[in-house]
Amino acid sequence: MLSEGTDKRAELSDAPTPENSSSSDPFAANDDILTEILMRLPVRSLFRLKSVSKRWHFLISNDPHFSARLNPDPCSVSALFLHNTNSSFQTGLQFIPLCNEKTLRSLNHDDSLFRSLAHFPGLSDSDTIMILNSCHGLLLCWHYDNIQEKDRYHVLNPTTKKLTPLPDHPYRDGYVIEGLWLAHDPSRSPHYKVVSVRTKVSASPDRPDVNDYHYQIEIYSSETGSWKTSGEAFSADDGTDMLFGGGVYWNGAINWLSNRADSLYFNLDEERLGTMPMLPVPEGKWWYDKEVMHYGESRHHLHLVEICSPTTRFNVYEMERDYSGWFVKFRVDLAGVATSFPEMTQMPGNWYCSYSEGTSSLSLVRGESDEESFLVLQLADKLVRYNLADGAFMTVYEVPSLRGGDVEDLRFSRGGAHPYIESYSSV
Repeated sequence: MLSEGTDKRAELSDAPTPENSSSSDPFAANDDILTEILMRLPVRSLFRLKSVSKRWHFLISNDPHFSARLNPDPCSVSALFLHNTNSSFQTGLQFIPLCNEKTLRSLNHDDSLFRSLAHFPGLSDSDTIMILNSCHGLLLCWHYDNIQEKDRYHVLNPTTKKLTPLPDHPYRDGYVIEGLWLAHDPSRSPHYKVVSVRTKVSASPDRPDVNDYHYQIEIYSSETGSWKTSGEAFSADDGTDMLFGGGVYWNGAINWLSNRADSLYFNLDEERLGTMPMLPVPEGKWWYDKEVMHYGESRHHLHLVEICSPTTRFNVYEMERDYSGWFVKFRVDLAGVATSFPEMTQMPGNWYCSYSEGTSSLSLVRGESDEESFLVLQLADKLVRYNLADGAFMTVYEVPSLRGGDVEDLRFSRGGAHPYIESYSSV
């Protein structure tokens, strides 16, 4: 499907149209020369030049070789989008560079735009906007349209400042949206998909005291610009505790977590469901003792951190690509962090703190090597970058003091950290 679509675009771009002929385009016969010239232009100028011709538009937007030259490391996370749950949707968004100099060079524009997504073209300042999830440089956002009084969804590229509204779902009586997830891998395709799960709850005919949950998967494709229903609705009882709100795109699939049983994944190419084993519950503990500190993807690796009691030591697990099981990838000891930041062990346990004595793991970032991989931890009013290879750590963000010396109450929810990856993908 991808190669067919690419061939059609190539045929269209090579057609001798007036705007794309050799007489009007002096570089028509040599993509290498054109690429070398375009590579030397600022990003803003580059994206304005997409309108010169169909061929230039294809080269800049959809040619994987050009994108690879423009951004040789499309998995490099240079910052995080975080939402402070103690603030409004409008003022609570934080853009946290993880490596200041590199981030500022890569952005090539004023990052104040990222402080409120409402400032992006096409979104009103009066709208309520929230990032649902991110995937290889693109953001899937929900916003409430105050004028039409309805929920809307957008796919947004923060690097290029472009966004595309998703069309409304086809009407399905009795079903409500359980969640939406973005699926995008520029190494496989210039297009992206959005997976939606809708739920219908009904009383079980065999056990009136138990609800049956009926799920329907729908897929939006940026290539077709439309939604389609995938397969038949499937059922599960309320004992599965499937966490559809925390899906992660990895291995060509959306992967969900379950509290009790094996988890589910949905393979997009084959449009089929599969099961993913979960970590066993330690002896003497119950499933409800488990606390998920982190669940996410980085550099095509799926990671999970679970703990069952207060501790400064835990393992980072990685899933095998064939879904055969989890293995220990990193061993973490935060004792040195707790010594330097004693407030880490003094915070009371509450809904936004993990069991790790006041520490919340917001993100795990894999580097090109294990030695460059790190965790981003929240410690009270600070964000700390913890190196997974040698245990070194540094503060990357500290809440500024307010007037009178007070400090704003900082609460970032786990699962609410969205990596910023420089991307030139079209939306």
